[in-house]
Amino acid sequence: MKKYLPIFIVLGVILLVLVFLTYWEPPQRDALDDSIWQVTDLNREPLIEETTLTIRFHNRKVNGSSGCNRFTGRYKIQEEILSITIREATTDNCLNPGIMDQERAFMRYLQNASGFQLEGQELTIFTGTGGKVVFTSMLSNK
Repeated sequence: MKKYLPIFIVLGVILLVLVFLTYWEPPQRDALDDSIWQVTDLNREPLIEETTLTIRFHNRKVNGSSGCNRFTGRYKIQEEILSITIREATTDNCLNPGIMDQERAFMRYLQNASGFQLEGQELTIFTGTGGKVVFTSMLSNK
């Protein structure tokens, strides 16, 4: 019986691989997956020059810069509906109070996202309260 044990192990592994390959589905890509964006318009408010607001979408996760701090979270798309959940963010306090106000507004817009529009190199995220954030792609092929 011991001499057949390696054969049973190999057959078991082959069976597991076949079952896995039968039921495994590759993750579904969405319209925003593998894209990086920079804010060009924060609900028609002027952006503070020394800040860069960014967001990256990848594998249903988001991360980026809110001007002074960094954030991570998750996103979900169902048709034209976008929802973003910020899970973690650094909490550095920037010297310029205007940067902190802009950062809080940006984070609020992201967390209140309700829809989006993608047109070439431009992404617009809409909130349920009528706000919008316009981004430009940071990738030349997106």
